[in-house]
Amino acid sequence: MKHFLFTLLLCIFCTAAAQNNNQRSKDSLRSRIDVAEGADKLDTYKLLANSYYAEAAADSLKMDTLLAIYAQYDAEALKQQEFKTQGMIRSNTLSAMLNRGMYDEVIRLAPQYLTYLAEHEVWTYYYAVYRSILHARLRQGQYNQALAGAQEMYDLAKSRGHEEGVGMALYMMSSVYGQMSRPEEEEKYIRECIGIIEADDELLWLTQQAYFRLCSVLAYEERYDEALRQAKTLETVNVRYEAASKAQKPGAWINLWSVYRKIYLKTGDYDRAEIYCDKLDSIGVGPAIGYDISTTRSRIFYERGRYGDALEMADRAMTLAGNNLNNQNGAQGLQIMIRCKMSGDDTLYDLVQQAANLRDSIRNTELNASLDELRTVYEVDKLTMQKERNRLYFLFALGGCILLALALGIWIHYSRSILKKNRGLVRQIREQDRLAAELEQREAELARLRPLVRPNDPADEEVQEDALFTALRQWMRDATPYTDPELTRRTVATHLNTNETYLHDTIKRHTGQTFTEYINGLRLYHAREILADATHKCTIEEVAADSGFGSRHTFHRHFRQHYNLTPEEFRRLAAM
Repeated sequence: MKHFLFTLLLCIFCTAAAQNNNQRSKDSLRSRIDVAEGADKLDTYKLLANSYYAEAAADSLKMDTLLAIYAQYDAEALKQQEFKTQGMIRSNTLSAMLNRGMYDEVIRLAPQYLTYLAEHEVWTYYYAVYRSILHARLRQGQYNQALAGAQEMYDLAKSRGHEEGVGMALYMMSSVYGQMSRPEEEEKYIRECIGIIEADDELLWLTQQAYFRLCSVLAYEERYDEALRQAKTLETVNVRYEAASKAQKPGAWINLWSVYRKIYLKTGDYDRAEIYCDKLDSIGVGPAIGYDISTTRSRIFYERGRYGDALEMADRAMTLAGNNLNNQNGAQGLQIMIRCKMSGDDTLYDLVQQAANLRDSIRNTELNASLDELRTVYEVDKLTMQKERNRLYFLFALGGCILLALALGIWIHYSRSILKKNRGLVRQIREQDRLAAELEQREAELARLRPLVRPNDPADEEVQEDALFTALRQWMRDATPYTDPELTRRTVATHLNTNETYLHDTIKRHTGQTFTEYINGLRLYHAREILADATHKCTIEEVAADSGFGSRHTFHRHFRQHYNLTPEEFRRLAAM
């Protein structure tokens, strides 16, 4: 007796000490929030919220505290423009509400969260919030709405190329079929989910939940050996999950221990099943897991002949069932089984069980018929949408072809207009060349006649300028010195035995051009002659060098400026 009292007092003391340490840690975090800034402040909020998260599932006051912390945390994240952090906060808020059984509140808040997260493109938490809506409907027994919502979520994620959304939608489809006792579809969709997300370290949180569901469905189908193998894989995933996130993940271990609890209960290994119930109780769980623990303990007590304890656990399970009709039905079945055993009338329980099975069969038949009808409506709507989409694609393609044809027509018209204009320019250039040749011929004739009409007076300045210009033109025509890019006015003046100023004035009076403009004009004429000659196959660079231009760029600029054509265009049109 003394040892018992000592042990009891020691447990009470340790529990009180742990609670005091926990409270001191929370108080320390609150004080740190007041002085922290930036990312450090957000991290402190996260630690404080995590310290309340598990406790809030079983305590209304701590749930209110947790929601208040999340509201402050969200406001600080908004202030720092940390939209991804806001997504995490809002997703965790809904998860906490689900653990507490606040399903209507989840359905009320989630749509506005979805709109906000979509605006800021926080897609990972967008789909997590979407999943919370489906969980809330599922736990309220709204299977058709949950399945339709999961299909909408799948289509939306698929259209955006978001694998995490596709994986979550498949997970929820599996969950719905699991609640409807359709294990084949449940296993099919959860294996598809695992195949999509397993390799992504960012989705390990979902991978561990998917393996938990796979283990559960295998246990439901009494494939216990395979379920245990998958549980070992789940344990490996949990280790990866904690390593990748660099944090403890109690929820992941709750799932693993729940799997072992269920398998060992089904296989009749009650001692091991009880060990995992103790593990789950030791870390504090919400009503949903608490219901599973209570039903497991009730069954263990029943099998051990401790019917009073079994009934007490069954009553506790009924309390924890809340609004979940499936859980209420399971707890009620346990109560009936235990009371029948306590009354000594085992046949009564068999009759009740048969009636319950018949009722479940009728309900499942009606539910499956409703589901098949929903699926038919969905396929018809999908086909209609596909036809409408194809029609819009056709109209879009037709509009694109029309625009392309118009653009092509405009381009052809423009090209023809440019070609016509350029041909006119080439004709004008050739006509100018013909007139220039005639003018030069007449000036030469006048130069021959001028000594007969006027005396050769050295003092006559006009005659001297005419003679100088004639000599200049003759030299340019015979020797083509302008093809030398280094030709200067001094070189020309020296060759003609005159000075630079007199040479410049003479050229200006006879042509209206400066010396440079006159020389470049000769070079351009020389280049035109080469370009117009189809037998010359030289490049534009070679034409530029042969004509006296220092570079292709200079030649191209002067040619276009003078003739409003590029050398390439002139060559092409001259050959027509």
